[in-house]
Parts: sequence; structure tokens; C-alpha cells
Amino acid sequence: VVLLSETREDRQKLLSEMENWTSVWGMQINAKKCAAVLGEGESGLRACGEEIQNVSAFKYLGIWIGERELDVKTERRGGDMIIRELGRTLRNPHVPLKHKSLVIKGLILPRIMYGTEITGTTIRATKEKQRVLNRALS
Repeated sequence: VVLLSETREDRQKLLSEMENWTSVWGMQINAKKCAAVLGEGESGLRACGEEIQNVSAFKYLGIWIGERELDVKTERRGGDMIIRELGRTLRNPHVPLKHKSLVIKGLILPRIMYGTEITGTTIRATKEKQRVLNRALS
């Protein structure tokens, strides 16, 4: 579960509502398995009386979320890896351009775009994605 809010008070309120929901359904929040990405100087959150660890970034469903741009590096590495695997197909002059286009649209684009709707995008991230696509097309 990911809780997003703009203020510390809203974060703690969401966390309290989550605690209430878990108790109604006979569940518990394990603070040791939780992480919070907070701004500089912000104090930590508490769940079930325990402090939640403050981190600069964490991985959720394969996506790096946090202050650093780890998602850009991950996308680039993933794109480079899949291009290496598909390199022979993409460079083969006997494979029709339409089929190469399908490979790029069906395999490479989803790999480098995964999670963009959650993490958003920056100029740097967009340039990295374009570099990966340019390598696939060359």
C-alpha cells in the first residue's frame, strides 16, 4: 500500500485511517516492513506506536520511488538489456521494417515506459528514453 499526501498532518491522518481499517479486518501494520520518503527536516511517522523508517528512495512494484532519479537508470539499463537481446533481429536486413516496429512497440517501449505514469517524467528521463529508442532504431 502506498499513501501519498502533501502535508505531515495528512500523512499521519491517512496512516491512522489505515490502522483503523487493518484493526477492523483483523490485520496489523508491521512498521519494520514500512518506509517513508519525507522531505528534509521532517520527522518520521508512527504506525501502531512504532517509528517508520525514513528513506530517500524505495522500490515498489519494480519502480524506484523517492528523491533520487533511480528510475531513470533502471529504465535505461532495462532498455539496453532488451536491445542487446533483440539486437540481431533489429539489425537483420531481412526482417521487414513493420516487424521491427512491432518489436519496438511491443517489447522495448513497455519496458522503458513502465511506471512513468506513477513517477512522472523529467527532461532527463525523457532524453534517456529517447536515447534507448534511438539505439533500437539504429
